[in-house]
Amino acid sequence: MASGVSKDVIKLFTGQGDVGAWIQKVELMAKLTKVKDVASFLPLYLEGNALAVYLELSDHDKSEVDAIKKALVRAFSDSTFEALSKLKASRWTGEPVDVFANDIRRVARRVGLEVMELRRW
Repeated sequence: MASGVSKDVIKLFTGQGDVGAWIQKVELMAKLTKVKDVASFLPLYLEGNALAVYLELSDHDKSEVDAIKKALVRAFSDSTFEALSKLKASRWTGEPVDVFANDIRRVARRVGLEVMELRRW
């Protein structure tokens, strides 16, 4: 493990919160700690409903990090309709612009829009 990096930085994921941001954090931790098998590393930080989703995967899918991520995103992300509603209702409320822009991009990707399409808006 890289010096000074604690795996305790990652909170257990139960299905509450931003699953995409949580996955990015797990992948970053795996990279920093030189974990090669992220498919075996990621489930160690699942609990409750999120662990139940993982346990329902086939043995093959449990060995594929992309299959695990896809199952978690499908189970715990907004539907396309919900994401589109959030995108349409988004208003800047004074948070740092970078934070607002990141939120817009994240929701837009869930709807299926890409960054280049957003620039036209």
